[in-house]
Amino acid sequence: MKMSYTENDLIRFIYGETSDAETKALQAELTANFELNESFQRLQKIHQLLDEGFKSPSQTSIDLIMEHSRNTAPMETY
Repeated sequence: MKMSYTENDLIRFIYGETSDAETKALQAELTANFELNESFQRLQKIHQLLDEGFKSPSQTSIDLIMEHSRNTAPMETY
């Protein structure tokens, strides 16, 4: 029986949220179905780009923010 997969199925697969049976079936279908594999590759690239977008700021950025904060913070008086 040939399964019909949705983008949601592929996203679950990318995030490791499929069962062992689903994973095996999807892997087999990705090998046999060129269009499904293209969709998978596109979604995998999007996933990669999203992950890259959540990197930590550079030390230079942190230093500039901290310097600005020190320069603009109200002076403490005792």
